[in-house]
Amino acid sequence: MSFISSNEIDQLINEDVPYIDLTSWVLGVREQPGKIAYFTREDAVVCGTEEVSLIFERLHIKTESMVSSGQKVSAGEELITGTGRAEDLHKAWKVGQNILDNCSGIATKTRKMVDMAKSVSPNTAILTTRKGFPGTKALAIKSIMSGGAMPHRLGLSETILIFKQHLNF
Repeated sequence: MSFISSNEIDQLINEDVPYIDLTSWVLGVREQPGKIAYFTREDAVVCGTEEVSLIFERLHIKTESMVSSGQKVSAGEELITGTGRAEDLHKAWKVGQNILDNCSGIATKTRKMVDMAKSVSPNTAILTTRKGFPGTKALAIKSIMSGGAMPHRLGLSETILIFKQHLNF
């Protein structure tokens, strides 16, 4: 399941490739068939493969294999693979890598915290705050949930929480 819309997928792609892949164009390799494979260099909890698959779909890349978010993998394992035209593969490459690196990193660290807490008290829950980098909220929430935690408060509209700053008024 993806936590972001098709419009957000387009925004992620357009942020990195607003026009064309100039290198593939100049080298004349745009139409050559190829394969893309993302793998992990260390043991990890996977997160973001569904979004990368949506990026593949948007760029006419066929997803060949995929490990679902929340799954543990060992170093060297492939997370997601796809086939398509060289230009499309290059358009997807860095966007997909950034999603997988960041989301899997958050999920992996979250899982470690969850496992540590549960080893002391099995009924303990790990809840997160909304302290995140702007523009990454949906992916960050998916990442912590893939790691076994839950969001504490998603925004100001959800619950009443009075801080000292409110009392100043």
